[in-house]
Amino acid sequence: MKNFIILLLCCGVLVSMVGCGDNTAPPPTESPPITESETIITETPIETTRYLFDCKYDAPDFDDDTYEHSDAAKALIAEYGWQEVFECWFTYLKENCPTAEDVINFANLFFYYGGIEYSLRDPYPFVSYSIKKWVYTYFDRGYSP
Repeated sequence: MKNFIILLLCCGVLVSMVGCGDNTAPPPTESPPITESETIITETPIETTRYLFDCKYDAPDFDDDTYEHSDAAKALIAEYGWQEVFECWFTYLKENCPTAEDVINFANLFFYYGGIEYSLRDPYPFVSYSIKKWVYTYFDRGYSP
């Protein structure tokens, strides 16, 4: 019963973080423009997504005073728009995060890169996939979605 309550709490937190389809949240606060020379920008949003999420959030040297990854995420969203970037990020989650630890790392990076500042037209596939993947691998059901 305790695990079920924790799961429901996690669902509520994730849904409130990514918003709902009719969410009219204000756009994130403006930051100074980022030039290409200030950050790593690759040729496609998929390559940049790999660069952003192929790191460990809790690594000691992750973005230590440089904010290189954070700046790259902001530049990516500014260049391609939130919807296209989100599709790349969600595809990365589905294809490259097989364990609960990977999903948790992805969630931390998603939060760090400002993904929660934007609304999603339909947040439920993203939220439900993340929770389902975490629950199945965390509680070791013997299979993964």
